[in-house]
Order: sequence, then structure tokens, then C-alpha cells
Amino acid sequence: MISTLAAFLLTSFSIAELGDGFGMYVDMYLLGEGWGETSVVVAGIFRGVVDLVLKSFVGDIIDKTRRDRRTFLGLAALVIGLSSLMVYFVNGADTSDKILVYTVRSIESVALAFLGPAFAAITLSAFGPEMFDEMNVKKEIVSHAGSIVSALLSGGIAWIFYPSIEAEF
Repeated sequence: MISTLAAFLLTSFSIAELGDGFGMYVDMYLLGEGWGETSVVVAGIFRGVVDLVLKSFVGDIIDKTRRDRRTFLGLAALVIGLSSLMVYFVNGADTSDKILVYTVRSIESVALAFLGPAFAAITLSAFGPEMFDEMNVKKEIVSHAGSIVSALLSGGIAWIFYPSIEAEF
């Protein structure tokens, strides 16, 4: 059986890219599809503003719910991951493509708003207030390691399977 600490750190490692860096890969894809930098920035602003506005409300929901916080974390991760599939429907930079991306980015940011509060609630319930700060530091270190591994794997896969993609990176 896996220990609580190992499960906690493995989860943090696994979902590292969902919280911050995942949008960067979508942004690079959109630039490759002919989007202008302004349109890509607007898509990122949708993601950031909705996340920022909702974070306090979502924290309150997470604090008051009787449901298992792991469910919220899992659903949020699933929605963010599935939102990446929208790249299959983006064929350029016309208005319908932009509406699709802006809508999906807004939905994604609602899910993104759940990641931090849900993970904090899980940390508090699993390790208690005495170890909360220490575990958050460990979570951040492992999360950064996950982001680094993800970037290395993405770059390696792109270099092997798509050798002409250097212009994007």
C-alpha cells in the first residue's frame, strides 16, 4: 500500500503542468496555427481573470463542502486535461476558432480555480495544521520537478517526432 506522503507527492508531481504551465503549450500551438500574439494573450487573460475572480468563492465552497476534496481535485484535473483536446478543433485564427478557444479557456479557468483550494484542503486534512507549511514546501518542490520533467519530455518528443518544429520553440 502506498503511504499518504508518497500519494501526496506523486499527485503533486503528476498535476504540476495543469496549474500553471499547461497553457503555455496551447499558446505555442495557437501561434503555430496563425494566431497573432494579441489573440493568444487575450486567451490567457480569460484564463487568468476568471481564475483570479473565482478563487475566493471556490475556496469558500471547498471549505464548506462535505464532499471528498479529492473528487474536486480529480474533476478539476480532468476538465483541464480534457480542455486541451480543443486544439483538435482549432484550424486557424478565424472568429469561430477564437470563440471556441476563449470559451474553453474560461471553462478551464473555472476548473483551475479549484486546484489550489482543493489541494490545500487535502494537505490540511492529511497532515494537519502542524505540518501544513512543511508539506506545502514539499508539494511545491515536487511540483516544480514535475514541470521540469514535463518540459523535457515535451521537448524530447517534439525533437524526435516533429524535427521541423524548431520555429515554434
